[in-house]
Amino acid sequence: MFFVEKIILKFHRLRFKLLYPNEYKKAEIHGPFSIIHPHKLSFGSKFSINDYAYINATNRVKVGDNVAISSGAKIISLKLNFTNHKNREGKLEHVGSEISIGNNVQIGVNAVVLPNVSICDNVIIGAGAVVSKDILESGIYVGIPAKKVNA
Repeated sequence: MFFVEKIILKFHRLRFKLLYPNEYKKAEIHGPFSIIHPHKLSFGSKFSINDYAYINATNRVKVGDNVAISSGAKIISLKLNFTNHKNREGKLEHVGSEISIGNNVQIGVNAVVLPNVSICDNVIIGAGAVVSKDILESGIYVGIPAKKVNA
């Protein structure tokens, strides 16, 4: 089974290399991942994506240096607009905005970063946290919604 897992990991690394031919050496891929609109994702050096990470970059996602996205984490730059209930075709509209993630950031296992959020440098987002507002101060953030803890 180990042999099959190695082949699958090589496949995902090759996939990333094809998506980002000029930048792939700045990143580490540790398993299967999903990136929607990969051309709208930019990242710095030492970028790490772990198993089953999901990035929806429809409205642009900018990631700094030394950023780790843990297993199952989601970065979503798109949401449904419930204030203007339906568009001309009678369907709910998708709206969103850019997400910006600073340097030296770790996004924990199964954490979610929602649209229109900026995360400053030197931040840890705890497992399962939901980031729905800007994080302007370095530290450790946990919970739903994510709040700073004293550590």
